[in-house]
Amino acid sequence: MAVLGAASTALATRTFELISRRLGPFFPEPPFDGKWLENQIPMDPNNFYQENSAVSGADFSLFTKSEYNPVEVWGQLYKRYTNHYLFPKDQQVLLKQIRLGDGKGSFEGMPFFIVGTKHDGSELLIYQFKGQGYNTEIVFDLPVPLALKKISFTASEQCKPTYIKLFGDHQPVKTKFPKLVRYPFGNQTGVNGFSWSWSFNKSLHKADAFSERSYQVLKGLGSCRIYLDAKELVQERGKYRFKHNWRGFDLDGLFSRFKADGIFANICLQGSPPYVVNTWPEDKRKDSYTRPYSTDKDDVSSYLELGKIAFQFAARYGRNKHIDLALIEADDSQPWYESKSEKLVGLDLIQLMEIGNELDKWWEGEDANLLGRQFAYLQSAVYDGHKGKLGKNVGIKTADPTMQVTNAGLASTSPDFLMSFVEECARIRGHHADGTVDIPLDGYYSFHCYASNGAGQHSEKESRGMCIEQSEVPAQLKKFHEVNALHLGNKKLVVGESGYDISKNSPLRAEPPKESELTPYVWQGVLILRTALFYAKHGLFRNFFFTWTDDGAIDGWQFSSSGITSEGPDRQLVLRPSAMYLIQTNSFLKDYVWIAQLSVNPLVDKWQHKDAVVYSLYYGTERNQKVTYALKIPSTKVTRYTLNEDGETPTASQLVVTGGKIDVEVSEKPVFIALS
Repeated sequence: MAVLGAASTALATRTFELISRRLGPFFPEPPFDGKWLENQIPMDPNNFYQENSAVSGADFSLFTKSEYNPVEVWGQLYKRYTNHYLFPKDQQVLLKQIRLGDGKGSFEGMPFFIVGTKHDGSELLIYQFKGQGYNTEIVFDLPVPLALKKISFTASEQCKPTYIKLFGDHQPVKTKFPKLVRYPFGNQTGVNGFSWSWSFNKSLHKADAFSERSYQVLKGLGSCRIYLDAKELVQERGKYRFKHNWRGFDLDGLFSRFKADGIFANICLQGSPPYVVNTWPEDKRKDSYTRPYSTDKDDVSSYLELGKIAFQFAARYGRNKHIDLALIEADDSQPWYESKSEKLVGLDLIQLMEIGNELDKWWEGEDANLLGRQFAYLQSAVYDGHKGKLGKNVGIKTADPTMQVTNAGLASTSPDFLMSFVEECARIRGHHADGTVDIPLDGYYSFHCYASNGAGQHSEKESRGMCIEQSEVPAQLKKFHEVNALHLGNKKLVVGESGYDISKNSPLRAEPPKESELTPYVWQGVLILRTALFYAKHGLFRNFFFTWTDDGAIDGWQFSSSGITSEGPDRQLVLRPSAMYLIQTNSFLKDYVWIAQLSVNPLVDKWQHKDAVVYSLYYGTERNQKVTYALKIPSTKVTRYTLNEDGETPTASQLVVTGGKIDVEVSEKPVFIALS
């Protein structure tokens, strides 16, 4: 019997030779005694996760089939990877027998490892499967039954059994999920942008009416998520610029306006400064890297520089006014037209920070990608300097214990990454006094979610954007809520990016229904508004649309035409219907919370704020459906709000109710009825 101990994190990424050498065979393989056990252990997909690029649940089908045809999964970043299954504590699993489907071919040199984790945390190599049979079932009786809290399977692409069945003693488990908490509609109308999207650049030497108009429009949306590159704050070690950052934009002024006007700001501090990026070979350098070259992704010290930058930002914009100024770094060599950087702390302007953006970025290769367990090391470093072990000037909480911290928004809608993250947090940070895992973030988990006719962004399966109601998003969100309740601490969920492109060449394009005569701009607005309504209805804490204005760098590239605004002739801000619909709806629905669904087809939902009630009516389809719907009304007068494409104010019509109902013309574009 061999215990893996501290080498446990090697299972997912190191070679099978290392696993074999460190663990060795746990059991000799005894002959099958002919006793087929009947008490198969049930497997729930909510307890399963995969440490690889986002092919969520692909390998879980190994537990649901009995044929000898292989489960084929292609396009994964890591060719050698590990799947994990967490047994619920109340299930009290005692594993006695394993049955494996053995199809065609063998893989003597790339065995499939089965590793069990006992309740004391020790890991045991149970079995090595090498495809030694042919279209047959391999039955393995454990000489000693094992009480397990987790079982793991390390595979190399297609070198695995065609199915897995586990047998042994177990107790029935009844899973009860907490009641879904819902939040106001206005939480769902945020937008992504940059520091220059809404602030004045001093180096222009003139008033910037475009930026001011942009800011006034943002006020109607209520919240934003700002991508702030680390190189905007510091380009040379120790030389920080905030009052006017390295791009010349006044962060102090912008954040002060946010606070005064009640605009919620999620600051996404991303990438690394030049002195980190330049440690990489010239042909490999990317601003998105989070650590110096040749450092270990499974080591908190690799993220020391990120932790220092996070400290400086939190010290300035957090609430703590009692920080030793000797720990604060500033640059005093700014140009004459910019304010000199001062050592300031406790400005109390920002309440939430996010370090990194889409760090599960499998499409950029292994150097840029982090697995969930590797992200635990980064997050621990930037959260509190790994519980203060990295120094007095490292980590957000070190600077300001009240600053809220979320995870780097995930590119994938799969919770697998976070399940791996939380498990590793338990190992490297331990547990709180109440037994819960010490997870280095506050409040909520953030992930990105683009509704398409494929599996989400970067899946290479999508060919167009799709209305959220008919896409895979409802099922993905349901799974995320359930896994969050079971394994992640039941924190609030935020979609950090969502949206649709305008370009007809984009795989995320807003494609109007046939015969609808709607333009892509109007249809983008319809889909975006319905996305906001959907998220408010289904328990999302916040949502931020991508993006404020088009990237436009490459026509047809996904996300390049997803702006809710654009720049017109003579640098005039042009609002697209998506921006107008959100602002118009916020004007009467901002504080309302979803409370009931009155009809499925069309969708009729009831929203309430205190004693006030609003109904939303629309078809959650993309087939140009229309109908006259008889809405029952417990009032004599109502206001109908119709959204338009020529301003920030909806068309309001006063209607008289007769016979306890009114007829409402319903289409795929939402219409609203407010009780007077």
